[in-house]
Amino acid sequence: EYFNPAAGDRRKLQQVDAEEVNAVALPWIERHSGEDFFLFLHYWDPHGLYMPPDEYKRLFYDGDERDPENHSLDALKASPIWAFTKKQVDAIGPEITDIEYVIAQYDGEIRYADDQVQLLLDSLDDNGIADETAVILTSDHGESLGEHGFYFDHFEVYDTTIHVPLVVKYPQGAPNGTRVGGAVQSTTSLAPTVLNLFGLDAPGNMRGGDLIRMANGEESPPGEVYSNQGLWTAKRAVISGDWKLIRTLHKAFWDTPETELFNLAEDPMETRDLAVEEPETVDRLELRMARWLRKELGGGADPLEMMVSRGLPVYAWVEIVSRQTGLYESYEDWRTRVDRGGGP
Repeated sequence: EYFNPAAGDRRKLQQVDAEEVNAVALPWIERHSGEDFFLFLHYWDPHGLYMPPDEYKRLFYDGDERDPENHSLDALKASPIWAFTKKQVDAIGPEITDIEYVIAQYDGEIRYADDQVQLLLDSLDDNGIADETAVILTSDHGESLGEHGFYFDHFEVYDTTIHVPLVVKYPQGAPNGTRVGGAVQSTTSLAPTVLNLFGLDAPGNMRGGDLIRMANGEESPPGEVYSNQGLWTAKRAVISGDWKLIRTLHKAFWDTPETELFNLAEDPMETRDLAVEEPETVDRLELRMARWLRKELGGGADPLEMMVSRGLPVYAWVEIVSRQTGLYESYEDWRTRVDRGGGP
């Protein structure tokens, strides 16, 4: 069975509320509670546009979101992507000046999603299957809320975007509160883990490992995590131990260095670039990245390089929206500076 609440209505794309998902999921669970089942639920909350229900809008904010003396959004409004991001802020309300209010709406969406997931868990209890049901909670991305100059979206390789929750409630196996150490690529580990739940072995060509076996120490987590991004900028990152290296192939509208190095144990928010201070670490991780890339490509073309040569999608997206919002002249000035090599 498959159900898409947004089918046939583009206005609902990415705007389906968690209550709409539960309205289908909870009766389904009741009907199938006497059977073995696999159920995948996609809650869009939290996601842009940040529009939680009214009772969640001020849970994390008690200021004046339209204070004319607040200039915390000025840097964003002066950037070429404001044409693209403006719709995000305008959807929240007119004349918003305080970035903290925008962030509070995202936080409100998180709390709303939490409450709806609680209803899902309650339904497992109500149907008497909580103790025999595995629940896996994860996400496909995080969100940038101004960090590193990126606002209200998820288009980077910084941890604000790629470090996502992965919580497993398992009927038997790992003790409560067990954490998997090391780097875990959650999306590639989900399929082998689910197969194990049903007593099936993962095919030999399937990437990732069994999270339960990792939690029990029966299987080692991957030593490194690699990430690529080629929509708004073109970047590649590797995480190895406490260290994270980021290589920028194309910075688009953002003034980011070609090479960045962060110690995630000491600086989890990635605010102190240590690339100049730690040249040996940079060299070691660049070598690891090059070896990984050569293995992955197998002599083929680098898709990230191809995207750079063709032109990153961000340019077309921002240009279209700039024309629609009357901000094209500002965009054209920025694009000209970038093309001249003068930086954003």
